[in-house]
Amino acid sequence: MATITGILSLVIGAFLSLGGWLWGFPSIPHSLAWLLVPHGAFVSFVLGGSNIFSIVMLLLSFPVGFLALAGGIQALRKKIWGLVFASSVAVLLLLPLPGILIILLTILSKKEFK
Repeated sequence: MATITGILSLVIGAFLSLGGWLWGFPSIPHSLAWLLVPHGAFVSFVLGGSNIFSIVMLLLSFPVGFLALAGGIQALRKKIWGLVFASSVAVLLLLPLPGILIILLTILSKKEFK
């Protein structure tokens, strides 16, 4: 069970770490237009949609992604259960459905950790 938790955490951590660039980075110029130009909000909305949300996702996806990667590695090693649990809670904040699955798997595999 800990192996499944580790693999799932590694996949989600890689997705969040790389997905942050793909999701949030292209919207930075539009967000700067929103901040600097008087009618930037309209330009930003027309060109990029919800850019503040993208910036927040960019800023949150990196730390959560790296925490999920660290938790996945420790789950595969079956050590530091607290880190694995903390990373699963962090994943829950950004991706609720996989986060719930990882939390359940982490709780069920607690006996496997040293």
